Amino acid sequence: MANEKHLALLKQDVDTWNDFRRKNLNIFVDLSEVDLNGVNLSCANLGGVNLSGANLSDADLHGAELYHAKLNNAKLNNANLFRVTFYDANLSGANLSGAHLNSTALNHADLSGADLSGVDLSRANLRNTIISDQTKLDNKWRLVWEIFNQPSERRNLSGADLSRANLWSADLSHADLSRANLSRANLSNANLSNANLTFALLRGVNLCGADLSNADLSYANLRRGLYFLSCRWDKDTNWEGVRGLENSKNLPEALKRQLGLGFYKNYSKFVNLIRRLWFSTW
Repeated sequence: MANEKHLALLKQDVDTWNDFRRKNLNIFVDLSEVDLNGVNLSCANLGGVNLSGANLSDADLHGAELYHAKLNNAKLNNANLFRVTFYDANLSGANLSGAHLNSTALNHADLSGADLSGVDLSRANLRNTIISDQTKLDNKWRLVWEIFNQPSERRNLSGADLSRANLWSADLSHADLSRANLSRANLSNANLSNANLTFALLRGVNLCGADLSNADLSYANLRRGLYFLSCRWDKDTNWEGVRGLENSKNLPEALKRQLGLGFYKNYSKFVNLIRRLWFSTW
């Protein structure tokens, strides 16, 4: 049964509530089945709180801490859950349809039987997340979940839409990612060794620390500011016909020299200078 004093304190002010939580770390908070529809709880510390069966529809919870929280059968539809930490939270049977879950930490959370219909999980962490056959999840995000939680040799992802997916440290070695859409995906520290990335769309992707050893990136589109810091490749990595490398951020100097990018960039500047000097004399 919900503690009415705790509920009144939470509704009063988030700063006051967070101060109460800091000073009372060992107090169990029961807010089960309370009505918090449309309430602003952004950045609230609700870690470990029992919110099972609670109504949080349309609530603003962006940046809130809900690690280890009990949210089974809670209503979170259309709630703002941007950058919420749901680590190890129980969300089984919860209604999350239409909620904003961009950049949410769902690692180790239990989503069995939850409704995530129409939810955008861009940049969300789905590593070790529990889902069941009854979990309603769009095919795109179920595929991202499978990449982390159902490892497969030589996975066929040809033509798949993985745009804006959080694939940090994912094992995609030997995967077929030809013509896949990986625009603005987070592939930092991912294992892409021996992967087929031919004609893949990699605009704005984060490849910091990724392993591209023996990967085939021929004719891939890497335009619009990629991040290559600490990226690894070898002599067998195929860069034939790749577009957009010259505008990438943190592109290793060794790779620039290997592909002749520095030469062509400086040559282009030289040609433009000669043209300006030529026309200025007329």
